[in-house]
Amino acid sequence: MPEIVTDIVINAPAAAVLDYATTPAHWPRFWPITLSVSGDVGSPAVVGARWIEQVKVSFWRGEFHWEAAERVQPTRFVMRGKSQGHGWVGRLLPSEPGSITYTLTETAGRTHFHRVMEYADANMLVKLMDVLFMRRAMRRAIDEALHALKDIMESGGATGTGSRP
Repeated sequence: MPEIVTDIVINAPAAAVLDYATTPAHWPRFWPITLSVSGDVGSPAVVGARWIEQVKVSFWRGEFHWEAAERVQPTRFVMRGKSQGHGWVGRLLPSEPGSITYTLTETAGRTHFHRVMEYADANMLVKLMDVLFMRRAMRRAIDEALHALKDIMESGGATGTGSRP
């Protein structure tokens, strides 16, 4: 199963970072691929919470159906979901399961945020799309999102809502 691993250090307490990062209503503010969210989105996701994230990654447009699978405050969060594409690309690519795990370690008010995204590449078309386009596009989006999250948390903007600054 392919994975994308990313790390960043944020000058904010782990509990605040985890709460903000796991509140889906905040995602359009810092995730460049997130168009909108619906479902259990208004507070930090608890085990069993479900939501749908409308996304656009490169030329792929679709949605992720997420469920919070594990939460250990303030150090760990796991969500699992499936993709569902729209349009002709969505019809070509099957719905694929995946998971995202956040592991946070706080030292002296600074949080090391470790993110692992695992996803299936069940057939040759998905593997080819991953190698040629999707992995690079996702890595760019993840890097941009984590730096935006860092900026929000460190500037005190975590109390605001709305679109990306």
